[in-house]
Amino acid sequence: MPKEPVPGMPGYEADQVMRAVSCDSVLVQQGMTEYKLFDDMDDLDSSESRYNNQSESNVIKWLLSNHFDSDMGLTRAELDIPSTYKFYPEIREPIIEDQSVPGDIDLLAVETANPHLSVAIQVKRVKSRILENGQVDMYVKHIPKAVLQAREMMLKYRFHRNYLMLVLVADTQHHKHDFQLFRNLSFEEKLRMYQHLALHDLPEEVGLYLYELSQPSKNTIGQTATIAVKQHRAAKKLDQLSRTTETIVEFLKSIKE
Repeated sequence: MPKEPVPGMPGYEADQVMRAVSCDSVLVQQGMTEYKLFDDMDDLDSSESRYNNQSESNVIKWLLSNHFDSDMGLTRAELDIPSTYKFYPEIREPIIEDQSVPGDIDLLAVETANPHLSVAIQVKRVKSRILENGQVDMYVKHIPKAVLQAREMMLKYRFHRNYLMLVLVADTQHHKHDFQLFRNLSFEEKLRMYQHLALHDLPEEVGLYLYELSQPSKNTIGQTATIAVKQHRAAKKLDQLSRTTETIVEFLKSIKE
């Protein structure tokens, strides 16, 4: 028997549609008159080029700085975060008051003029790869911890909007498709993540957001990638705790000093 989808999660045809962009880059060389895009390069493969080998911290930093998704434009559009908000990664003091769960705020979107309307995002990477035999290898064991962190973030600090963001980092170079552009995980191949039982414990106030980062060739992630995003459940807009707003103001002052 298939598992029931989590309320607000995929389970209908419309939930398979994602906001996406596919990018490739080539080195412009003098005298060259023809360039091939989305072309496999046989001499670039190495463990260092596979982005699911990177730490979660580095993945978060990449989200904020990569040239394929300038200023997290896809996330802004999908979560309705205006350009006047600025993203800050891995925030602890003075907003986080102790070392217990959630430990830090992975991404905090703040508008200086309205610190009481902040958006806090707890990020958890989900590593996945297509094996040479075509099977999907996906690591979902950290999703329960991610749900706990997102729940405690909302209960302890109650930002205006609270999200759990699952970053699916997929090495899809061995997907059996001749064209790089279409070497992405299918909806069915992602069901282990979509239907994880731990997601049933995510409070209804917390939104659920998927950021899928596919590496479809032997090229490095800075050369070739497909990014797809989907807000599967919108965060409820809450009255942010006054103490949380006060510490956000303290944080903004500290980075200007």
